Amino acid sequence: MGVQAVMAIKTGIQGAISSFLDLEKAAANAAAVTGVVGPAFQKMKDRIMETSKEMSGKYLYSAKAIADTFYILASAGYDVAQMGEKGLMPFLNYAQATQSDLQQATESLIQTMKAFKLEMSDAGHVADVFTTASIKDRKSVV
Repeated sequence: MGVQAVMAIKTGIQGAISSFLDLEKAAANAAAVTGVVGPAFQKMKDRIMETSKEMSGKYLYSAKAIADTFYILASAGYDVAQMGEKGLMPFLNYAQATQSDLQQATESLIQTMKAFKLEMSDAGHVADVFTTASIKDRKSVV
């Protein structure tokens, strides 16, 4: 095995470790902002990591970006303890459909929901309205 092959393997392993540590940190941040402690903290962190990994395989966003979305939602006061794919779908679908940054898309939806005193259950409707407006705006520009 040549030096280049060994270096490529080393770089790959370092990248995988770095990605895992970034995801773990993002999940810990999301769990911490909820205020849970002890075993509940570890359980929530693990669930956020697992959900983020699963969803990264279905969407264009990394597991870390999805874990960051949990953090943004928890920071805004939403209960992320039991949130899974169904709860995150409006944010991911909106960001993906509009080719937006996931964090910016999430923050935009949250600001609108807060301004109109809407519940998390309204996120899908708000995302649909935003997506439709974005698509219509693009068509009028072309």
